[in-house]
Amino acid sequence: MLHCLAAIIKNSKKMALVGFNGIGIGQALPIPLTNVEVSRFKMGKETAKALLALRDGEKIPAINDLGFNLIIGKSS
Repeated sequence: MLHCLAAIIKNSKKMALVGFNGIGIGQALPIPLTNVEVSRFKMGKETAKALLALRDGEKIPAINDLGFNLIIGKSS
């Protein structure tokens, strides 16, 4: 986004920018960034549980859907 602003690339229908994990600077930009946000706390907690299960010889699922929030900005 900062590069686009510096290069005077206008936000248009030809380009969309989306961030990941909703970092605060994305909302403070002149054109608020659209973000996909995943709970870092939940991700860490589930990872710890999976590591403990593996340590104990248990099988864990290959995929663990933690869900997400889509924060709509003006960049997409």
